[in-house]
Amino acid sequence: MKTVLYIVAFAEVLNYMFWQEIENYLGFHIFESVNAFFIFVLCTFILSQNKSSFIAFFLFCASLNNFVDETFNVWEKICVSEMLLFIIIPILWFVKSQRNVRKDTRYRMVA
Repeated sequence: MKTVLYIVAFAEVLNYMFWQEIENYLGFHIFESVNAFFIFVLCTFILSQNKSSFIAFFLFCASLNNFVDETFNVWEKICVSEMLLFIIIPILWFVKSQRNVRKDTRYRMVA
């Protein structure tokens, strides 16, 4: 995972150095998408290191939302992206924690 972080960090530095040339060459805006991807990869790394933390899970979901928002511009017409995020994340965390509790009780009953 650290190798991926190094590659993405290098791509981020190139993005900051040559963003105007890249956008002129490609013909569309890529600066925000590359930044959002870099943040998403960092948050994925944080979540992989600390899977039981709600803050890490929240950062991962928020960065995923930001990456999808910047890359596909899906939410521009609806403008409910952040509201859905703050409603859905606690629900997902609750479901995930309930599954973990059920797995733990099953293993304790068998052992």
